[in-house]
Amino acid sequence: GVGVCVCCFVFGVHIGETSTLVICSSGERSVCVAGMNLKPRHYFRFKHAAVVLQCPKLPFLLAFRAMARHDRPHAGARRSERVPLLASVVVVGLVGASLTWHLQGFVGWSAKAPSTSLGRLRRGSASPPTGARAAYAWDVDAEVELPTSVEEMIQQGSDAVMRAYRDGNTRQTVRFRLDTMFDLETMQLKGAAGLVNATLPMIKEFTAKLWGGENLKDVQTSFVDEDVGTLNYRVAENAAQDAAVFYLPSRELVVQPKIRGFLDNMKDRLVVWANTENSPSVFKVELDGRDFLEDRVAAYDVVSEFRLQSYYYLEQTFNNWKTTTFRAYPYNWVIYMEDLNFTTIKLMESATKPTDQEMYDKQTEYEEARGIMALTKVAKTLKDSKRMEEVSDQREPGWRAGASAADLARYADEQERGRKMTEENKRKEEAARKKAEDA
Repeated sequence: GVGVCVCCFVFGVHIGETSTLVICSSGERSVCVAGMNLKPRHYFRFKHAAVVLQCPKLPFLLAFRAMARHDRPHAGARRSERVPLLASVVVVGLVGASLTWHLQGFVGWSAKAPSTSLGRLRRGSASPPTGARAAYAWDVDAEVELPTSVEEMIQQGSDAVMRAYRDGNTRQTVRFRLDTMFDLETMQLKGAAGLVNATLPMIKEFTAKLWGGENLKDVQTSFVDEDVGTLNYRVAENAAQDAAVFYLPSRELVVQPKIRGFLDNMKDRLVVWANTENSPSVFKVELDGRDFLEDRVAAYDVVSEFRLQSYYYLEQTFNNWKTTTFRAYPYNWVIYMEDLNFTTIKLMESATKPTDQEMYDKQTEYEEARGIMALTKVAKTLKDSKRMEEVSDQREPGWRAGASAADLARYADEQERGRKMTEENKRKEEAARKKAEDA
């Protein structure tokens, strides 16, 4: 890259009152160009790390400027310019080495072999070598299909988030399907604590898999609000690969000043909201804070940053059809539906998240084209409910048929233990915070 920059100067790049050196690094590829009158700044984007430095006019650069002129100096003058020319090449080399050292502090820089550099992961680049899944799992060219297991869902989610992050999206929202791990109809019995106890291990695994699991030291979990919202923080050997995942964040939490301060401190590091639509105080990021009862201005400021939904997987009964909404960045949103033969079919596809009205219109069109009566749909829905009950009974036998007093007492005890655990964690965190402040 430094060699290219030197060639730019040698073969006629004009140097004005200020010399600006721009180095763009993308994995094994580096492109250096020289320009004029660019403002000093440095920034990072996942597709390509870039450092822009503005340097004062240096004496040795005048030699390059002279070579760019049409009136070349005579032979004697050229011989006299060899010394400053060679000196300038040495200086440019030292500048390049210094920039390489500074680049190591940027998000996306990998200190390992170039094969693990995230800069190479642009769509359309060469296929990754065999066995490099940890570094290239998210670099896929084929559309992502519905997952068949929780483990596959977690992998798809982390891959989609990293693809979006590679494209410069540092703030994202995801939604995982939770009913495969927790019967949502037991929420009234077990409370939100039961949901967290059943699904938090999945979120911690998702947090660990970010960045392909590279340079992971630990995943630290703490409760951050009055309900069940948790912060799962990925601690990496390289601080630039740290990431934060807020699971079940509430409306009250996201508008607090401490959250704004946290986001500002994270800078270009990855921050993800997970399952805001399953939170005790539900909100949808696509509404930009319009579903907040209070603090709508503050809600808009923070929610609009997380509007990108890089992964979304929801199965629900909609219009008496088992309907699945699925999206894995950067691919389209897809709506699947289970037909009368219990076969999953693709109902529609959209570049944006389909609205309820759009899904209803497509299902109505499907029904009219096949002459499906409403009674037929209802019968199908009852069969689906029966199948769900059987799966739930296998997970927790007996509760749907009428849980016994002992079962109810056991569920209540579990909920109480979850509440006490939450309070104890909050007390510990408060004590640790006060101790740190006193120190």
